[in-house]
Amino acid sequence: MSKTTYYIGAGASFHSLPLVNSIPERMEVFYEYVKERNQKGFLKSDFTETYLKELSILIHEIKNSTSIDSYAKELYNRNDIMKHMRLKAILSGFLSFEQIEKSEDFKNFLKGYNDEYLYENMTNTIDKRYRTFWSELTNQQDRVPSKDFNILSWNYDSQFESAYSRQQGCSLTMSQQQLNVYPSINSTYKEDRFSIIKLNGTAGLLRSHNSNNNSNLFYFDRDKTSDGILDYMINHLKRNYSRSFSDPQLKFAWELEGEVNLARKYAKEIMREAEILIVIGYSFPKYNKEIDKNILSSANKLKRIYYQAPASDVESQMDNLFKLNERFIEITKPITKLDSFYNPY
Repeated sequence: MSKTTYYIGAGASFHSLPLVNSIPERMEVFYEYVKERNQKGFLKSDFTETYLKELSILIHEIKNSTSIDSYAKELYNRNDIMKHMRLKAILSGFLSFEQIEKSEDFKNFLKGYNDEYLYENMTNTIDKRYRTFWSELTNQQDRVPSKDFNILSWNYDSQFESAYSRQQGCSLTMSQQQLNVYPSINSTYKEDRFSIIKLNGTAGLLRSHNSNNNSNLFYFDRDKTSDGILDYMINHLKRNYSRSFSDPQLKFAWELEGEVNLARKYAKEIMREAEILIVIGYSFPKYNKEIDKNILSSANKLKRIYYQAPASDVESQMDNLFKLNERFIEITKPITKLDSFYNPY
């Protein structure tokens, strides 16, 4: 079998998580829900009002910028370290909330928007295509795909791990170990196995400022109530106002440090052996350009690229890829059927 690498972007999680341009709208819904639960006295954190203020300011700033990435880059360039850290703390919590099972209180709250699409996406914790993906690549005997497959993902989400966890009936921690996810809680990468490389880290993964211990907002205790989870997220931001803060381990493309540097190094090594590349839901945006170019520069064995995207966008997105390497024009085939992730086998 040919060495196959998947290159994943936000569009792969479209049926569950917001794309970049819809983050402000979804954050506003989240803001209103937190505000309502606080007004009704269900939230216990004494930091909730400050959290809501910070969330409101972030939404305003994103709307006045081209994206949350652009605003984050602005903070980074002017060396506003604490605001940059708090942006990531809020984003980590928000994306973690987007992926947890929703309470009946939240579902009833969403019904007030009278928006079927919003309701479906915000209550759908896992994009169904991830579940289909694992059913195609695994079976009772082979619970992990062959080492001929690898996944390079620009996404902060835990959709691959969550779908696998549900399919196999194991914990998220165990799914990360089984799938050789890097970076993860254990952050041990085995190069001779199937792997998932997170090029921008993972939303919810935290590292204590005072130690190298990792934890994850996404691994909530089973006995936590929906409101208890919100309090937990709010108090995470509160800790970032003190010297005991936890550093969110999601990164932006321009942050070249630590485990994310290693992740991109491993990605380049994987791409060096890839013969088939399958791009799903990724538009090769300008702010990732240098890293994309660096990773793909080692793809000397590529024989075929399959580019899966909506028919209305696929040509322009492929053009962005071709700007990185003109050789790809001859070997790229568009795939516009979107009901499952493309699998050439």
